Amino acid sequence: PPDAPTCDGAAPPGTVGADGTVYLPRGWCGEPYIAISHDEGDTWERVRLPGKSLPYEGGGSWANDSGVAVDADGNLFYVWAAEDFHLYFSTSKDGGKTWSQPLDILPPGVTAAQNPSIDAAAPGRLAIGFIGSEDPADTEDDKLVWNGYIATSVNAAADDPTFVVAPVNDPKTNALWKGPCGSAIRCGNMGDFYTVKIGPDGSPRAAFVDSCPNDEQCTSFGVTDPRGEAVMGQLVGGPSLVGSAAELPPA
Repeated sequence: PPDAPTCDGAAPPGTVGADGTVYLPRGWCGEPYIAISHDEGDTWERVRLPGKSLPYEGGGSWANDSGVAVDADGNLFYVWAAEDFHLYFSTSKDGGKTWSQPLDILPPGVTAAQNPSIDAAAPGRLAIGFIGSEDPADTEDDKLVWNGYIATSVNAAADDPTFVVAPVNDPKTNALWKGPCGSAIRCGNMGDFYTVKIGPDGSPRAAFVDSCPNDEQCTSFGVTDPRGEAVMGQLVGGPSLVGSAAELPPA
C-alpha cells in the first residue's frame, strides 16, 4: 500500500551449511528474520525468529545488528542486538525451520551492546564479537565509552549454554568510541566494520574500528571524514573452538 513503511532491504553477511544451504540474516521492518535458500539463491524461504525486535525508525531495520553461523553438526546460531540494546541468542537444529526462545546474553557489567558478528566451528563451539558499553544509560554523551568484546561458548547447542566474555581493549583507558550511538546502531565512524572469525588454531579473532585515532578528539561521522584505525583482537587461552580439548597457550 502507498502508506506502508519502506523496510530496509540490507542484510549482513550470511553463511553456507555443509549441504550448500544458504542462510542470510536480516531485519524486516524491525523484526529479526532469516532467509534460507536450497538452490543457490534462486528461491528463498523466510522465517521470523521469536523474541525482541531490532531497533527500527524511519523505515530502516538496521539488519547489520544480526548474524548467523553454522557449526560442524549443522546447528544454526543466530545473534542480534534488539531494541533494548541487549544481545539475544537463538539456536535451530532443523535447518532454520524452528528456533529456540532467545537467551539474553548481555554480559554482566555491560549495559548496552551493538553490532554483533558470529562464527562457529566444532559442534557447539562459537565466537561472537561485538561492541558494548559499561556506562549507565544516563551517562553524559562526552563521557560515554564503547569498547570491543569477544564472547565464546563450547556448549552453544545446549539448552542452557555458557558464554565466556573478555574485552578487547582496556575499558578504563582505551575506548574505541566515546559518545552516543543512539537508535541508529552506528557509533561515529565505526560504521558496521565488524567481524569475528575462528582461526585454524581454534582461537577467535575479531576486527573493530577505533574512531578515536588520537587522544584529543574522535573523528566526526561522515563519508569523507577519516575512518579511524583498524583494530584486531585475539582471545588467547581457554579451550580450542575447532574441536581440540587442549587449552590454547597464550600467544
